[in-house]
Amino acid sequence: MEKSIKDRLIEAFSPTECDVDTVNAENQSYHIRVVSEAFRDVPLKNRHQLINNLFEEELLSGKIHSLTISAKPPAAPAA
Repeated sequence: MEKSIKDRLIEAFSPTECDVDTVNAENQSYHIRVVSEAFRDVPLKNRHQLINNLFEEELLSGKIHSLTISAKPPAAPAA
């Protein structure tokens, strides 16, 4: 399931960094860390909503029980 989640995140957000870890395989809980330019100027709440919407079907069906999300834009280049 980790690979499937990661593949969908890559397709949707073209991240510079993307990690998916299983927190609890028994109840399908995952930790997602995504760094993407797509999140620049997007409020944190909206970033989480974008990712939750991507997996809405799996979350509603119980195929994925929970997602812990870290989603942020890349660090701004030093001046």
